[in-house]
Amino acid sequence: MSFYPLDANWTVKRFRKKASTVFAPNKLVAFETNGAGGDPIEPADASDAALIGICLQTIAATDADYADNTRISVLVPTAKGAKMFGDVGTGTLTVADEGLLVDLKDDDEVDQSASTKDVLIVEKFLTAATGEFSINLPNFK
Repeated sequence: MSFYPLDANWTVKRFRKKASTVFAPNKLVAFETNGAGGDPIEPADASDAALIGICLQTIAATDADYADNTRISVLVPTAKGAKMFGDVGTGTLTVADEGLLVDLKDDDEVDQSASTKDVLIVEKFLTAATGEFSINLPNFK
């Protein structure tokens, strides 16, 4: 399961990664402490209040820079409402969800049944398990 950009409202930026952390492409990332400037990024999860964007690189435990805070490439939205395709991991998406705020299940799936952190906007229903989403409060300054 993954996220993929659907329009031209994305650009690539490089952020310091959290050391000794595995990253995978097409997964969402956030700042480690939900902070900004200076914090390294990590794979997003259900506790994150603000997202940065979509990771573009693989970082494995066997990589030479695995234990370092090297920079990795991330697709970040250039405008509010930048659309991305995503999978629903918990709950069932319906057309009635369009325009609603939802949470993440983990770095590669939406939790349609939760609306506590409200990090994603449901832009368009596609199927019960897939939709178009945008990041509600981008955190990539």
